[in-house]
Amino acid sequence: SPEQTLAVFTNVFERRKYSNYIATRYPSVNVSTAGDIGWAAVQVNAIGMTVATGQPFDEHWAWFMLAKKIDGQWRMAGNASNRQP
Repeated sequence: SPEQTLAVFTNVFERRKYSNYIATRYPSVNVSTAGDIGWAAVQVNAIGMTVATGQPFDEHWAWFMLAKKIDGQWRMAGNASNRQP
């Protein structure tokens, strides 16, 4: 739900402060022909600091999210991500 999504991202943004979040490739967002499955593939460079430690970070991430339409509402069905060392 929108409320659950907000809770997840609020937690992320309380722990990390971003000065830049830059797409390094144009995101790919698609919906199946049947209209019941959707996915997004994204690559970003995230720069900022970790709030608890003040430690800076400069990370390159790729992530993929899968969503499924159930009873007329989109639900997250999967997520995979990796960080380049």
